[in-house]
Amino acid sequence: MTPTVINFLISLTFKPELGMFLTPKYEQECRIFYKIKRKEVVYINEGEKYIAKIELGCMFKEKKDKEIIDVWIIKDTVWNYEETTNESEIVGKVRIILPPGEYTYKVTLKDLNSNRKTCSIGKIKVKELEKKPYLISGVQKYRKRDTIFLKFEVYNFCKKIDTLQYEVGDSVTGKILIDTSFVTPVELKNYLPHIGYGWHRVKMKIKGKTEFLDSIYVEIPVWESKAYEEKVEELVYIATPQERETLLTTKNRKKGWLEFWEKKSKEYMIDGKKLEQIYFTRISEAKRYFKEFTLEGWETDRGKVYVLLGPPDEREVKYLEVNSFPYEIWYYNSLRLKFIFIDKDGFGIYKLEYPKFWDEKFRIEE
Repeated sequence: MTPTVINFLISLTFKPELGMFLTPKYEQECRIFYKIKRKEVVYINEGEKYIAKIELGCMFKEKKDKEIIDVWIIKDTVWNYEETTNESEIVGKVRIILPPGEYTYKVTLKDLNSNRKTCSIGKIKVKELEKKPYLISGVQKYRKRDTIFLKFEVYNFCKKIDTLQYEVGDSVTGKILIDTSFVTPVELKNYLPHIGYGWHRVKMKIKGKTEFLDSIYVEIPVWESKAYEEKVEELVYIATPQERETLLTTKNRKKGWLEFWEKKSKEYMIDGKKLEQIYFTRISEAKRYFKEFTLEGWETDRGKVYVLLGPPDEREVKYLEVNSFPYEIWYYNSLRLKFIFIDKDGFGIYKLEYPKFWDEKFRIEE
């Protein structure tokens, strides 16, 4: 049986996080934390499993033209087709030893099953190792629902028990016990309603000396943002005109917004916050992929189908053919649906030609 390529998407998004840490040999290593959306890479169907192969490469270049290069192969195997199209991620980290210096870096991600690739470019400074009783590593940040997590390490050179004090903005403080081992892993959980909105500096204090650790950003909730009316307008594919009108005219926007998603959670049998995240992720991706002149991506024919059904299982694209208009064919195998979009004017405006009529209902993976 010939392996089947599935889940061919338009482009890859990749924003790695880099941080400096210490090894047990006191070498400074850069850890590159990555998150790759499964629905953005191509999986090969091999028997009962689906396999993605990804190449992660990095190059650190110093001013003296000294280059440090390494490459890793990431293999991801899943057993359910649905995992290749939902919001799940491939998460991990790689490590590379870096001597002190100032570097420009380029981290490249390549999907080996489709040869698509993207990269992230930036700068990082590796300082000389200071002679201090304690040192703090770089930070890995991630978010789960209403909590922001900060993970880092404290290195204890004096082998004594001590206390680390931390501050997040002006409202959250706490203490962490540092034991006698060389490495104390730390994970701070910051519950968003306790912090407040906007940017917050994270400070650490050991032995009376304050060190700036990182910054975290807490998004302003939709009902308090200037984009509230725009967000309500974008609900066109999941809300009725009456529901949108209620959201626009209510005096208590927070209550109205939360009640709307609670109602939809019962309709779709899924947690309201997760449903909201899925919906606006599709809106965001449609904006990115399908913008056509004055139309936002979600307003176009392709964007509408994408928001309603999610990414297609397969996508066939023909841009230049003799005696033929550019077109795209999208296949949703589990729904037994096929969509044909044609650019008849050659200006990148793809209109839905087939089917003329279909059940235009917002759907999520079961």
